[in-house]
Amino acid sequence: MDVNNFNTLKIAEYDLSGNEINISDTISFPILRGIIQNSLDSTYQLFFANSSVIKLDKNLQIVDSNHYIREENSSRWFQLPYFKSRIEENPVLSGLLLATNVGDSLCIASARLSSDSTVRCNWKKLALYGPITINSNNYVYNWLYNEDKYENNLFYAYQKKQCLPGVTNCFSKFFVVKHDTMNNTIWELEFGNDAGYSISKVLALRNSGCVVFVQRTRTDGNIDLYYVCIDKDGNVVNNFLPLLGGEELAIPVKVVFTLYPNPTNNYLSLDNTSLEKTAKHITVFDVNGKVVLKQPFEKTIDVSGLDQGTYIYRIEMESGLYYDSKFVKR
Repeated sequence: MDVNNFNTLKIAEYDLSGNEINISDTISFPILRGIIQNSLDSTYQLFFANSSVIKLDKNLQIVDSNHYIREENSSRWFQLPYFKSRIEENPVLSGLLLATNVGDSLCIASARLSSDSTVRCNWKKLALYGPITINSNNYVYNWLYNEDKYENNLFYAYQKKQCLPGVTNCFSKFFVVKHDTMNNTIWELEFGNDAGYSISKVLALRNSGCVVFVQRTRTDGNIDLYYVCIDKDGNVVNNFLPLLGGEELAIPVKVVFTLYPNPTNNYLSLDNTSLEKTAKHITVFDVNGKVVLKQPFEKTIDVSGLDQGTYIYRIEMESGLYYDSKFVKR
């Protein structure tokens, strides 16, 4: 990166003795997500935070203009912060298919390159909350990830509302999600809504848990830096601890889970492997609070006998805690 111009960078290649072999032309837009080298012809592809990609030849010179990466079938924008393998002819990639129209769903996808400008998704799933309406308060503004290299899990942290550090009278939530290599949700947690939060960093740990760092804006406009430790099963080991002095915070936390398919005609399944381990009962309520179904926990239940409408799905844990989510019966 040019220290006199933070809007440009160069890519260089060195030998094992630290001698420069090749250096690229100046490249604008410095937020580089990663580099993939094609093992057959030694060309490179550079992936940037704005979903663009630039191709370099084996001498690191630009040979192709910017492409903006889209999914092959849906043409959705594809944000690609994670590379399963960086030096491979056809590497496995992981990222987000962004909602581009009102009513679209946000999808987490595993993919392979189809060309310089498209990706072919091998597998993708409806993620987090199903269909969302795009507006200023209901969108993924900021998200970070980190790889657990020991059990091949991925950790994501994201926000659906942007509260800038130092801006008062803004209250936001943020979410932390753990996925396995097939993008199945292992657990998801929701934090905050008592202040303004901005995610700073997500770190995967050797024990397959993670640490999440956030900036928290107080009502007086001052900013505190906090971190939270979460174990491999989604339990908050230490609530939010200050990085720069101050006291430990008990920031509100809520377990989030996905029901699919939603809406449904017949069967409804839970997608949260952590909750499955200690779930005890399932209760379904109508919008008036009347119990319409109650049974011992099963991952998939039959709701074909319910009338059309909106219902509350409640999962009760062995500990006595319970968690709710909505679903629609067609």
